[in-house]
Amino acid sequence: MNKKEFVLKILDTIKDSRDMAPGLKILVENNALEAETIDMLVWVFRDAASKTENTQAKKALEKSADMIQDLHQKEIVAQEEDLADLAELESMFKDL
Repeated sequence: MNKKEFVLKILDTIKDSRDMAPGLKILVENNALEAETIDMLVWVFRDAASKTENTQAKKALEKSADMIQDLHQKEIVAQEEDLADLAELESMFKDL
């Protein structure tokens, strides 16, 4: 499951309890997620979790926000590794 699918799953789960979820889901479905968007979604999920009184829903929202943040960090690391690999390949081609 990629990050976009994961976010869509969360939004689908909370659509009945959060007014902005259906509209946000449509935006996510039609646009590529950027780092700023992911950060905003993490903030929204954390904010929703802090405002909910239902303990089970609160835990689910907090867990979802943490998972999105973890995915975001993993993506950053993967991008850095890809850039390092690309630089190494470019260096190898220059040596040929």
